[in-house]
Amino acid sequence: MDSYIRGAKPPEPEGTQVALVLLAQEELSQFVKVLRTEGASLDPADVRSLLRAGPFRNFRSALRLAVPLGSPGRDAAEACFRRLEEADVALLALAKADSPEKRVQVAASLAAAEALLASAIAAGVPPATLDAARALLQ
Repeated sequence: MDSYIRGAKPPEPEGTQVALVLLAQEELSQFVKVLRTEGASLDPADVRSLLRAGPFRNFRSALRLAVPLGSPGRDAAEACFRRLEEADVALLALAKADSPEKRVQVAASLAAAEALLASAIAAGVPPATLDAARALLQ
């Protein structure tokens, strides 16, 4: 049994997992744009629910498969998770009491998560897999 475990290779990132991560990156970008727009009416509760649905439903596992343990982008991926958690807490506070300062805080957290995600993808996903994922999205 030990020979099977020792000889096991880490799973290769599948194009579909990377495609889900790319979709999540696009959604993050759109959230940031809307939150930074003056007078935008975006319900924080809706954003929180969107961060739990669609490409974000299995985002953590998809990103961990796309950027495996030991790859250069793994630290950025873990930092991205922390920023998303910060954004979630800030969105909850924003839902309770809306203010421009809280909107800026949420937008900053989501923008940081987006930048960290881009770093994780660039450093941890092989170019061929990234190209295959982009082809799946088109």
